[in-house]
Amino acid sequence: MSPGTIDTAALALFRRAHGIGISALTIVPTDRAAKLADLVAGRLDVVIGDGPAMRAALLEQGLEPEVLELADQGVPLMGFGFVAHQATMSANPDLVRRALVALRAGFATAAVDPRSACVATHIRYALAGTADTCAAALSIFLAHVAPPQAPGWGRQTTEARQAMIEALRIAGEVQGTRPPSAYFTNAAIP
Repeated sequence: MSPGTIDTAALALFRRAHGIGISALTIVPTDRAAKLADLVAGRLDVVIGDGPAMRAALLEQGLEPEVLELADQGVPLMGFGFVAHQATMSANPDLVRRALVALRAGFATAAVDPRSACVATHIRYALAGTADTCAAALSIFLAHVAPPQAPGWGRQTTEARQAMIEALRIAGEVQGTRPPSAYFTNAAIP
């Protein structure tokens, strides 16, 4: 795992959910960029990371990975999200809303033709991997999230947020007892 990342909390939550003591594991600190190569080379048995991206990279190498979703393993961590500073939310909530409208439209366009979206992205940005790997990862990711045209796109329930906060509190990642509304809002979501 990569120390100082979400890997630490995810592993702690997974261990707690399954009653696995720390002495039952051999934890190997590794650089994020080396995880996949170390897994393929057999230096690591399991890695924690971005499932869609790792699965796509392994598929490109002709390997069929076994990806266990943490959410299905008793670890209530939400995936990637959109984060805005409270000062921005207070001063210019319409800016955040317009950004989310643009992101949603971008996801909808990318879903129609993931490979073209990745080719266009590779032209503009220096991304690791090929356009094909990007397209595979994007397709896997889009299959796991709400479609951009879905009415509930981008929204999370208070219960899901509370479960994540409680899990992070138990793992020592969150202190205090602030309610989910102190961290999350659906207010800016289009």
